[in-house]
Parts: sequence; C-alpha cells; structure tokens
Amino acid sequence: MPAAVLPPPLVAELRAVHLGPLQGLDWAVAPGLHWVSGGEQRGKTLLLRLLAGEVAPARGERRVAGGEGLH
Repeated sequence: MPAAVLPPPLVAELRAVHLGPLQGLDWAVAPGLHWVSGGEQRGKTLLLRLLAGEVAPARGERRVAGGEGLH
C-alpha cells in the first residue's frame, strides 16, 4: 500500500475576510515563492498589510505561521 501523502503545512490562511476591496476572501498559502498581481485599487497592498498584521479584518479570520487572529 502506498504511503499517504500529506499536504504541506500552511504558512498563511485567511477565511471569510472582509476589509476594503477584500470581501469574503478565502485564501491559503503553502511554503514557497508566491506573488500578488492585479489592477490598481484591487487590494494587493491591503492583502500584504493584512498578512503582516499591520491591519485587522473587519470580519473573518487570519492565521499566519501557526498564530491565530480572530476578528
């Protein structure tokens, strides 16, 4: 029987986040290299500030590197 393959641990996870243009955002990031792209005023900087802990979501859940922030 083949060994079970487990998914990599997440380094960041957002669930049902509401903040500015980010409405109902669900997002999960596994270890590795990632980028964020999009048009002007679409929430790219806000997303990175949210992940860095500089801002808190109006609603939803933020987990980063095993820590948890419920808002």
